[in-house]
Amino acid sequence: MDLGAALVEWLSRDFGLDSAVFGDETIQSAVMTRQRLLGLTDHHDYFKRWRIDPLEQSALLEALLVGETWFFREPAAFNLLAEWLQRHRGRAPLRILTLPCATGEEAWSIAAVLKSLGFKPDEAQIEAMDISVAAIETAQRGLYPAKRLRLSGAEPWYHQLTPKDGLITIDCELKAMVRFTTVNAADRESILQCRPYDVIFCRNMLIYMHDKARLTVLQTLLMRLQPEGLLFLGHAERPAPELGLVRATREGTFAWQRSTKAAAQPSPSLGHRQRILPGVKRTEPILAHAKKRLSASTFSAPPGGFGPQEIFEEHVLWKEALALADQGRLEEAYERVGALELKHEMNPDLQCFAGVLLGALGRVSEAMTRFRRALYLNPQHSESLLHLRLLLEEKGEHEAAERLKSRWTDS
Repeated sequence: MDLGAALVEWLSRDFGLDSAVFGDETIQSAVMTRQRLLGLTDHHDYFKRWRIDPLEQSALLEALLVGETWFFREPAAFNLLAEWLQRHRGRAPLRILTLPCATGEEAWSIAAVLKSLGFKPDEAQIEAMDISVAAIETAQRGLYPAKRLRLSGAEPWYHQLTPKDGLITIDCELKAMVRFTTVNAADRESILQCRPYDVIFCRNMLIYMHDKARLTVLQTLLMRLQPEGLLFLGHAERPAPELGLVRATREGTFAWQRSTKAAAQPSPSLGHRQRILPGVKRTEPILAHAKKRLSASTFSAPPGGFGPQEIFEEHVLWKEALALADQGRLEEAYERVGALELKHEMNPDLQCFAGVLLGALGRVSEAMTRFRRALYLNPQHSESLLHLRLLLEEKGEHEAAERLKSRWTDS
């Protein structure tokens, strides 16, 4: 087995990660970075080292998982958290989990909310977990550049993280609320050994996992979530209907709670899934055709899943997006799609349509992200499988494209 195949198997088996989401280019770049840092020039020498050295395996994983985050990311989530905490204050000590916690910004944001509401360390505790040793060490230091606080608001918790001399320093009161540990989210037994949590943040991790691992992680987290607890997920992440979760009602949040019904309602659909780019052969590069003139004629029917016909404003937005796209006014069409996403971001067809617009604009990386979101919401979404495969082929990532080909054929 060569290094590439071994990495794919390792990522899937040990961490539940879907290598197709990362793409061959990202994996190769991480390998080359580690190889260069070790002073190795031969690919096979690195493979030998990686196979027997757990520390090198950990270092490669960290190189793959590097991602920037910031304080109070998606602010509406923290507004909802504050409301929930105030309603359930009598249940102290409250327990909150953030997994993965990355370099700690999310955990400290939660602590800032707790402190601003008057919670003491004996009234609420945060457990922050991540697989990256380096990320945990950064989090524990509690020292960040000021740019990690991208927003400021009227809410009192923003003032708990005021930059000084270009740095944000986490104070002792906040540190007393958080405990950082190194944990593999795919290690079910480690999670099940924890005491139940009142609130769980698990944002922007599931989208990188394959279907089986994603379901297992969610099932495990729900076994550790209190009956009235909140589960925060990323904006492109949706729990499987059979888990019986419903969306929290506050607009702009991506929080879920147990339903009183047997299962959550299915996500809305734009209607029949047809090809977005009529006349494009499946083997031809998508961008070459999309840049000529994006035709959205197959989406000309009103979006039935968007609610009753009398919801006039959404109907107008949708028709405008189609017309603008058909006229080649792609930026304006994308703006209309963005407005529709405020209420329908869980719609795979809308994510796919956004991806085509971004691809036609030459924003390939963003387009691929949109297609991946669509495939998270609907793993057999045929248009997204097609477009993502073609983009991967154009980038020369033929192995990743081939892995998607069989899924597209079966969809």
